[in-house]
Amino acid sequence: MQVPYNLTNRLLQQLLTLALSLLIRLITPNDLDGDNNITEQICQSNPVEIEIKELAKLDAVKLSQGDLDSNFVEPPNIAQATAGGTIDYKASITNLGNVALKNLVIVDVFPTVGDSYVAISGSRGSQWAPSLVSTVTAPGGATVYYSSASNPCRPEVDNSPPGCSAPGWSTTPPSPISDVTAVKFDFGNTVIQPSDTFEIIWPMNITATVNPGEVAINSFGYKVIRNDNNQPLSTAEVIAATVEIEQPVTNKPNVLLVKRITAVNGSTNTNGGDDLSSYINQQDDFNTGGNPYDDNDITVPAPINPGEPQLDTDKWLDPNTFLIGGLDGGLVAPGDEIEYTIYFISAGNNTANSVLLCDRLPNDVTFITNAFNSTPTPDPSGLPGYDRGIVLSLESRDVSLTNAGDDDAGQFFPAGVEPTTKYPQVSCGGSNTNGAVVVVLGNLPHATAPGAPSNSYGFIRFRARVK
Repeated sequence: MQVPYNLTNRLLQQLLTLALSLLIRLITPNDLDGDNNITEQICQSNPVEIEIKELAKLDAVKLSQGDLDSNFVEPPNIAQATAGGTIDYKASITNLGNVALKNLVIVDVFPTVGDSYVAISGSRGSQWAPSLVSTVTAPGGATVYYSSASNPCRPEVDNSPPGCSAPGWSTTPPSPISDVTAVKFDFGNTVIQPSDTFEIIWPMNITATVNPGEVAINSFGYKVIRNDNNQPLSTAEVIAATVEIEQPVTNKPNVLLVKRITAVNGSTNTNGGDDLSSYINQQDDFNTGGNPYDDNDITVPAPINPGEPQLDTDKWLDPNTFLIGGLDGGLVAPGDEIEYTIYFISAGNNTANSVLLCDRLPNDVTFITNAFNSTPTPDPSGLPGYDRGIVLSLESRDVSLTNAGDDDAGQFFPAGVEPTTKYPQVSCGGSNTNGAVVVVLGNLPHATAPGAPSNSYGFIRFRARVK
């Protein structure tokens, strides 16, 4: 019974022959597999057809830029602006498909208290209403329409929310133009080819009566059809762009610090270090270890974005006589005594409230608890009989503070005791591994001139012994 066997093998042979007939064997001088053999055969297939399916897709994004932003902000990030400031809005449109589109219409309803989305249902939650500054310029082929209706109906994007009113679209804006509540961009028969992209930007003003933390939320709905078969794409709405009101930098408190070594073993002379009786003006570049805040030259502008360097000042008392001390204490040995001084100034345009100053000791020194037991005069708010290791200079008056948690302004926290256990809001820049000095400076009015007022600046001082 050999027939099944022969039949099977003949069939396999025919299939193998058919498969090999689809391949052309070539010898290539290129060592494609990296084995140094250039006589190997490679296989080349017959042409293969690949079908590319049609894709009709329009991408739309709403961006915003407040007067505190350096660039346009894309959701879900939030733009920052000030009361009385400005916003720039941008509508960005791109044909991401491979099908031409036409009859694009965009409806943008401006933020207002109690507003709702444009093409979908639901509240946007705006807390204030910006106002249009000037007429809007659209790309060629598009017509701009304006509405002053309080809640315009928008059948163009298949949505007419309850209580909406006729939009009364007009190519002529109302007077004043700040009455505009919505805009519509109608591209008509303009064909948007694959990869075509365009932007529409318009400015808006913010009323001066809005409060920090309040937001305006803006979005637009859009609808478009295919150019080849006139079939509409689904009506859509962009992710809403949020602008939040921030307290302007000009009204913010701004406390600046300068730290110096002011004595080694009670002397301003050092072993190979700085002259501690002089003023040292560091170079200004942060990137190379500089400090722009130790003089009265303003080299750091007001920050625009969170995290940027603080605004500089020109209100220090004469730095040549006030900001005394060095950066290099020279060679020291175990048992040597180092005096640290931290100068501070309230340099903003508003009072700095509830100021807490925390300084952690370097790991190679030990806090001297009784450094100021004899002088200067004790602060009467401190407990009598307690060691005094901290000095506070404020309002042209120097007092010594106890290290205890009493009613004076200073306290020393031993290693392992976090200052946040008493002052939850204090920031010491890390864990308390070797002791920390905390001084309550309270409310510091902003400096209006060098040395004025006298309670806008001062210093704290303590001493430590080299281990």
